Amino acid sequence: MANTTYLNGYILSSVPTTSKAAEAMKELTDLNKIRTALYEKISTKTDDSFLKTFFHRMATDSRRFRTELLPFVRTAGTTLSAKVISKVSDLWDQALISLDTNNLSAVLLVWNQLEEIIIESYLKLTTEIHTSDAVRVIIEKQVDVMRKDRNVYRFVESIFLNV
Repeated sequence: MANTTYLNGYILSSVPTTSKAAEAMKELTDLNKIRTALYEKISTKTDDSFLKTFFHRMATDSRRFRTELLPFVRTAGTTLSAKVISKVSDLWDQALISLDTNNLSAVLLVWNQLEEIIIESYLKLTTEIHTSDAVRVIIEKQVDVMRKDRNVYRFVESIFLNV
């Protein structure tokens, strides 16, 4: 059975309501929810204006990513995999400890690791699970934004961590 999916008033596709793709999309929306919360917290804790702006924008992007993906999610019975939950929870704890001790280098390293997990999850969806063209376009655009953020990370790393 399929549901017609809309985004900003446009029909995107008819998406199966019971599929691996729907579960994977749920995982991505959950990751973006976690990503939003972490980056909001980092943006409020840092004193550096560049990092404050950078992480605030990333939190805003994550909220938008989640909103774009939600129409494709069937929420009943889908959860993040235990492996992903474990990795993300560990990183979340590390980030909070680093924020409390004002350890910028640790915050940036945790951010980098978290982004690797999220991009890996996105790429897994596009390579291992059949999705509609509309979903593929959304995923590719979101990955492109995250990859650009990784380039900013390399710049931030070189400036703040003297690498």
